[in-house]
Amino acid sequence: MTGKAWHLPSVLIVAFVPLLHPALGVAQVQITQLALTGDIAPLVGSAGTLEDFGAPVINASGRVAFSSFVQGGSNGGAPSGALFLSGGGLPEVSLRFGDTLPSGDAIRRFNFLNLSDAGDIAFRSPGMVFSREVVFAPAAGPGSPLGVVARENVLAPGVSDGALFADFLSTLPISYPLLNARGQVALTASLRTGAGPPVSASSRLAIFGPTDPSGAIGLVARTGAPAPGVDGGLC
Repeated sequence: MTGKAWHLPSVLIVAFVPLLHPALGVAQVQITQLALTGDIAPLVGSAGTLEDFGAPVINASGRVAFSSFVQGGSNGGAPSGALFLSGGGLPEVSLRFGDTLPSGDAIRRFNFLNLSDAGDIAFRSPGMVFSREVVFAPAAGPGSPLGVVARENVLAPGVSDGALFADFLSTLPISYPLLNARGQVALTASLRTGAGPPVSASSRLAIFGPTDPSGAIGLVARTGAPAPGVDGGLC
């Protein structure tokens, strides 16, 4: 099953597209309403209503994830919101603003959300210090708890010059971090000077992804570095 989703101002609608109709032998589209602004948010201890949906994502099995702010919800005076998952029925709360992960990081947003075919999620959220962004994804493979995969202003893994993550990038229509069914993450980032030599404009962009069996991210390619498999060429 494949799918496509639209984000409308007042209603979240998801289209499921079966591959073939068994009798007609042609594809058909089934439209299902999952959530509507003004609906009561199914949040424990909150009587708020759904408001301002984030862009939804859908995986190969038709499972949908989306975020929403909650109007009138209670979250210690901070903005209320949650991440919802649906497998075809009513959306269920997966995470909420203010939830704290084992890393000690509190979730503040669900930016650039991704949903794998295994049902795992990855997203970016502002950090607690100077709004430095954090990338959250499964910490140890499919089905494992969320952990910090990358954080702005810390050493980028696999670089030889001590460069730091400066900013995590997205190039439409691709939203990073990417997440596959094995719980592995890939992302693009700009780099800045750390403890080593200055990072130049020609070497500031890089791609990170799994580089060993553990699935931990490492440097895959960097502008200005030799291009893998290309004699004398640079990325």
